[in-house]
Amino acid sequence: MERSAEFRRTILEADVIVYDLITNRYEEIDYVIKTLKTADLQQDKTLILLSTVMTWVNTPPKFQSASAEGGEGEVDPEAEGEGEAEVPEGEQEPPELDANGEPIVKKKPVFFKESDYHLRVPDERYQQMKTLETLAMSSVKTQPRLTVHVLCSGIRYGLGESRLYEILRSAWLQNPSSLSYTGKGDNLIPTIHIVDLARLTRRIVNASSPQAPPLEKALLKKQYIFAFDRTPRPTQKRLIEGISRGIGTGKVDNRGIEAYSHIPIEQKEFLLINLKMRASDAFKDGEPPEDAGDDIDDIAKKLRFPWHCEKGIVENIRMINEEFNDCRGLHPVKIFLTGPPASGKTYYAERLAAYYNIPRVHAKELAERAFGLARFEEGQGTELGEEIKAKVEEIRDALMAKIEEERSALPEEVQEKLAPVDRDSLPVRLPDELLFKILRIRLTENDCRNRGYILDGFPKTYKQAQEVFLYKPKKFDENGEEIPEDEPELEEGEEKSYDGFVVRQEIFPKSVIVLDTSDDTLLYKRIRDTKREQEIAGTHYTGPDMLRRLTAYRAANNSPTAEPSLRQFFIEQGVVLHEQGECTTVDGAQAIKSFKIYIERFEKPFNYMTYDNDEEREHVIVQRKVQIETQEKDKAALDREEIIEREVRRQKEQYTKHRLEQIKEYERDVLDAKSQPIRQYLMDNLVPILTDGLLEICKRTPGDPVDFLAEYLFRRSLDVPYPDPTNY
Repeated sequence: MERSAEFRRTILEADVIVYDLITNRYEEIDYVIKTLKTADLQQDKTLILLSTVMTWVNTPPKFQSASAEGGEGEVDPEAEGEGEAEVPEGEQEPPELDANGEPIVKKKPVFFKESDYHLRVPDERYQQMKTLETLAMSSVKTQPRLTVHVLCSGIRYGLGESRLYEILRSAWLQNPSSLSYTGKGDNLIPTIHIVDLARLTRRIVNASSPQAPPLEKALLKKQYIFAFDRTPRPTQKRLIEGISRGIGTGKVDNRGIEAYSHIPIEQKEFLLINLKMRASDAFKDGEPPEDAGDDIDDIAKKLRFPWHCEKGIVENIRMINEEFNDCRGLHPVKIFLTGPPASGKTYYAERLAAYYNIPRVHAKELAERAFGLARFEEGQGTELGEEIKAKVEEIRDALMAKIEEERSALPEEVQEKLAPVDRDSLPVRLPDELLFKILRIRLTENDCRNRGYILDGFPKTYKQAQEVFLYKPKKFDENGEEIPEDEPELEEGEEKSYDGFVVRQEIFPKSVIVLDTSDDTLLYKRIRDTKREQEIAGTHYTGPDMLRRLTAYRAANNSPTAEPSLRQFFIEQGVVLHEQGECTTVDGAQAIKSFKIYIERFEKPFNYMTYDNDEEREHVIVQRKVQIETQEKDKAALDREEIIEREVRRQKEQYTKHRLEQIKEYERDVLDAKSQPIRQYLMDNLVPILTDGLLEICKRTPGDPVDFLAEYLFRRSLDVPYPDPTNY
């Protein structure tokens, strides 16, 4: 530990000293506290220790009788019932009765106050942290120029995460698909964003300024401060559900702490704490002075606490997600892959999706999702689901009308032999407008937003791409209110104008791969070479369907009437395309390699699971192993130093204890040796006569035993010879 003269001088010259008890070594902090405590300070100094709520983890809860009124520990009406499930009226359980049949008055938990810091009971791992807190706060008794503040922070989050890293990483990867909570999940977990903790620290530092507002100056009187955000109902289950819903799949389960067995103890122990606490008054907004005049609004704004994440993780999960991505260098890989039918789109899309760990999005998936939304009962689905359901019914009505019209033209004897039509089994092709809405929703879901996506062949045309990737930004007036704009009605044959539309950057692909071939017959040959006849039957790869699809693709992308193509749309948006010609003859592995080079032309994406080959994977594993071994060696060396220090201390204490015992034993021996002649003298000359006298008293039981004993000793003294002093 650094204890040089320069380090000591730096400490004594600083006006404000801030230490984080979680990340700094205890020995260094202990040295700083004792230095400030014993030094002859010539100026006022402020020591701020950033602690953690984990020093309270074993503290018994505070309770108040339900019938109590007000007073110390009064229940907050706004927070009452935090973490408790609401019971419908009429279903409440009857009150518990005691032996006399009287209802048992249940106690309700109350909030801990900052003045209760003497009650805190830490886990063994945080005992030394509590000791440092106490040492620092007690230092002001002997050092009048020192001001100490201990900031008891909630579980810290934000800016890449530390405690919550593994949980957010699992949600980001959606592996496992659901996050787990422990028990009922109703335990309360105080939290705070690291930025808000830093801003509170700055507010305390500014409080020492002569120009500081009264509210901030009042902070100087507080030694122990609760640094929490204002999360409503900060229960464990709500926290896990919020992370899963905002970053992961939205699924949670109750597998318990065992689900996080692979996570270090410091990144999961907070899930078990249950502390009813709330943010300190230090976060309150200051009030402007009465004589502020016309500047009262500006002054009030400056006196507000600049919250970064006031309502906690759940209500700010999107911001937490973005901070996690930025700090960890996690950028989505967005790929659009297009080409004629049978060009290998699906083959390449599946392999790129597996390599970059991104979802493959295709038209079939969108249609299945649309029909899934339409299956909900009326009033139970979303607005889009109701729209899809209505459209499906409309299309089926039209199909049924057409079938009935065709059947009515047949002879009656033929009609009688026909089986009834199952209306619900009629194939329905959804209009593109609905698929576009589904696609935009799909591309903004957590997996696509965080990791990226690969769009497999959809949209197919220039106009479809405009509808999916462009939007018209809203306009606002001088007061910041939105100016409503009506969608212009299009006449028959009139095309929609996209003037003033801009790109939806959040879903727009960064890489566009175009597959093609100069000879369409090779596409047919590829189908025959890669698929058996049984696999082709009933699919879009049959002769007529293949011809229809290929004709439509060529019309949209190689139109002789100079209609803009899908390629042209992306070129207009500034995307450099990667065109893979002769896709039917190129080697698949070589094509994948060229696609990777193109996709990674700006940077190699990092998503925890991307490796070029087994050698690179092995290299990463070896690097991680070396890093872990180095960390373990450093920790082992540190542990050895601590073990040696403890052993030296133990040996010194044992030696000192042994020496004290030797000294005491020697003193006893000397005392025994000196007192031996006296004891022998008494045993020879006094004790026998005194014993006889006491026995005589017991026999006769005289009225005055003391006088009787005195007379008895006097009579016997005449018969006892004088002892020889030389014998003693």
